[in-house]
Amino acid sequence: MFTIRKTALAAAAIALLAPLAAAAVPAHAAGSVSYQKYSWSSAIYAIGQGSPRQLTLPEWLGLGSPTPQVVSWIEDSQVLRYPSHPSELFLEEPGLKAPRHHLTSAEWAGTGHAPRVDVDHSFSGYTWNETILMAGRAIAPMRIDETVWIEFGRPTPQLQATNAGDQFCQTPADGAVYWSNSAAGLPGRVHLTLAQYTKAGTPPFTTC
Repeated sequence: MFTIRKTALAAAAIALLAPLAAAAVPAHAAGSVSYQKYSWSSAIYAIGQGSPRQLTLPEWLGLGSPTPQVVSWIEDSQVLRYPSHPSELFLEEPGLKAPRHHLTSAEWAGTGHAPRVDVDHSFSGYTWNETILMAGRAIAPMRIDETVWIEFGRPTPQLQATNAGDQFCQTPADGAVYWSNSAAGLPGRVHLTLAQYTKAGTPPFTTC
């Protein structure tokens, strides 16, 4: 009889504590959160109530390293288009922490042909060197390095003979022509070969 009474009390205690235990269980453990990622990205997002949240590595490990579902579209992403090359589309993941991704036609179709957002910054370059400049309505032309270019999704720059801020000069002693663009953050002067100067459109120069 004592055993029966003890069993009944234990069952009652479990019934009383069950709601409290459920409330203490994290949402992800209760199955209300799923995990998603893009095929090209290492970023993993927790998808539940509110906006998707990118997990840090410690957070992901702390959750038991759940396998994310690879999807074609994650809520709060954006498809961007640069005016310098409007035929190219780039996906910006939620949270702005991951590099932008240059979408293929199939990948854009996978998003359901999400609306395209035109951004005001564009990219230009030169027909005769590998310098890339970024500019916008509120951004004066500035040189960007490869790391920044990758962060923006490796956009194809609009190649031109010259860009705003270019300066050319010639040293009288040897007739050498130099190019500079201090406004864009280019360090010093660069000696041009005849082929480079010709591709630049043989612009007028001053005396160095």
